[in-house]
Amino acid sequence: MSELRFDPFKGRWVNVSPHRAARPLHLVGDRDSCPFCPGNEHDTPPEVLAIRPPDGPADGPGWTLRVVPNRFPALTPAAHDVRRSMGVFAMMAGVGHHEVLIETPDHEADLDDLPAAQMARVLRVLWRLVGEHERAPETAYVLAFRNWGRAAGASVAHPHTQILALPVVPAAIAREVTNSVAYLRRTGRPLAEDMLREEIADGARRVAENDRFVVLVPFAAAFPFEMALYPRQPAARFAELTEAEVSPLGELLQDVLRRMKRVLNGPAYNIVLHTAPNPIAPATAALADPDEIEAAFHWHLEIVPRPERTDGFEWATGLYVCTLAPEEAARQLRENSPP
Repeated sequence: MSELRFDPFKGRWVNVSPHRAARPLHLVGDRDSCPFCPGNEHDTPPEVLAIRPPDGPADGPGWTLRVVPNRFPALTPAAHDVRRSMGVFAMMAGVGHHEVLIETPDHEADLDDLPAAQMARVLRVLWRLVGEHERAPETAYVLAFRNWGRAAGASVAHPHTQILALPVVPAAIAREVTNSVAYLRRTGRPLAEDMLREEIADGARRVAENDRFVVLVPFAAAFPFEMALYPRQPAARFAELTEAEVSPLGELLQDVLRRMKRVLNGPAYNIVLHTAPNPIAPATAALADPDEIEAAFHWHLEIVPRPERTDGFEWATGLYVCTLAPEEAARQLRENSPP
């Protein structure tokens, strides 16, 4: 089993998982060896969920979407492990869930290649999984992310998303929560709502939008062509997504991925869901009042292409050097709308 160890200097948890070293070090790109392709279901753990015809056998072909436990999990289900102190240090067992959402049987299809109906299925299943994990008080945070391409960390080329139910709140999310709550206390207004109102009025960093969602290049983007997708209707958690928002979310996400690929000629990229911590988890209450978090936080997706690498300066300082002005990145993305 893995361990979670707390760094008291940096204020962050680190997952120590030696067995993760057994995952593929090269990108598994061909169908014959791909564990996520139809016919290779025996290469994954037994499925948690699948969409297939009613008479289709579990863990067999014929599916349109599958969810399976990660074969090399960073966290594993077990009895809840209490945090232990070791002098100035703290640690706990790596208890939780690590699942893979295999988005399509098509080995080559990226999200923007999927038919609209399949894209909606992917989002509905993700929505369902996040909500189910949030019903467990031992889950402090549900992380969902997507790696596309070797430079973005993918070890399997077949399109998939990873979902982790964590017993701790990641430091990056804790900072967003703390800053959002502090702004709410100071102004009486949610930070994300004020930011969206100003960005929409200004328009310089707006990429695309529809009635439900808007995509921006952040004012202080860390990477060229980085984007953030926000719902117009305030909601702290992705699990609060409504059925009426599913299709517009899928359409806009596919739209901006196509724009990014036209500008950058198909880059590696990451998509990361930023949602509020689980409101019923004790770890959330230790961070801030759950009601304040619900009022202050605004879920969103971060979309980050990976054409460049970070260097020692950025690792040492946390001060990223972005080589393209966000306004120029937004202009190029706006002008490269999909055909």
